[in-house]
Amino acid sequence: MKHSIIVETKDKMLIKTLGLILYLSSSQSEYLFRPNLPMGKYRMVIDKVYPCETTKNHPIQLNWYFSKRTPSITEVKGNSTLLIPFDDTLALDYNLMSWGSTGGWVPNAYILNTKKACSNLKHLLGNAWLNIIEGFNIPSDKCPIPVGTYITSGFDKQKLEDMNFPKTFFFGKYKMVCRYKNLKNEVVGCLKKHLKAKLLLKSKPQTPTIQTLQHQYSKTKTPRFNTQVLLKSLKKVMTIKSTYPKY
Repeated sequence: MKHSIIVETKDKMLIKTLGLILYLSSSQSEYLFRPNLPMGKYRMVIDKVYPCETTKNHPIQLNWYFSKRTPSITEVKGNSTLLIPFDDTLALDYNLMSWGSTGGWVPNAYILNTKKACSNLKHLLGNAWLNIIEGFNIPSDKCPIPVGTYITSGFDKQKLEDMNFPKTFFFGKYKMVCRYKNLKNEVVGCLKKHLKAKLLLKSKPQTPTIQTLQHQYSKTKTPRFNTQVLLKSLKKVMTIKSTYPKY
């Protein structure tokens, strides 16, 4: 059947992930499927957060770190020093690296390059944005965030993990490099995070995986698996709605 692949991919969780891909595509983003990784409902765990090595002279300094308060509670500590406003004149440049099967970080698992840094980051972080605003005693959750030094006495790191991300993802270990750039494409701030996407309890890995889709799609007239062709095929027979705003 011409669209037999659709029958095999009706699961709502997979469609949500493809919806995010469509959004990222409209945001001038790039992505590299991880076909050998299982996917499904996951719990995000942030293991580390720290400023990049080259941030000493940056006008946006995110001096964050984790500190254990109890054996079961880890807190976010540090300060956010803004010598310029964090606003929509800035751009986001995020690079998500995945941990390779033979060890070592593999860059460009997902790349997000988009303008209007403040508004887009506010939406992508979801509740985590509000938790950061409250935790660092920032006077307002609205954009822009004004110049100032914002200090936290400590808040639970799990509040950083409550983001507005899709509910399904490829399981694995990741490192995210978060760069913020000005209109001259100069880096003005940088933060690194180490993440894990863990299988939720009472949940099973999603099937079919992208690897299965690749195998099935190779049976069609298209000789090679192509993400853009797959998405065009999906869009012909269904509407994939995204909750992400368009700017």
